[in-house]
Amino acid sequence: MSVGLWEPNSDKRSGVVVGEEVIDSFLALPKNQYISLQDLEKLGLDSRQSVMRLGVEAWQLAEDRSVDELNQLIRVFTLIEALPGWEAGAKSPVIAS
Repeated sequence: MSVGLWEPNSDKRSGVVVGEEVIDSFLALPKNQYISLQDLEKLGLDSRQSVMRLGVEAWQLAEDRSVDELNQLIRVFTLIEALPGWEAGAKSPVIAS
């Protein structure tokens, strides 16, 4: 058996940054309807669940977005979190900041 080292807030210091292209892909999801796994697949986001659990620093590039785009991201992440495998809880990008 091995014992790991737990560091509080280590997820926030991961050094991972969500790129503009990923943010743009999330913004390309349907704006006025339900979001499905197929919608995520079409944009190549179906294997990007990990971005939902990254720390606040990972989303720094989103700070430069317009209010409308930030509102769209909030809506998208809220809807996506209801999909199987996309649950983020307290680490959701919507509430992490």
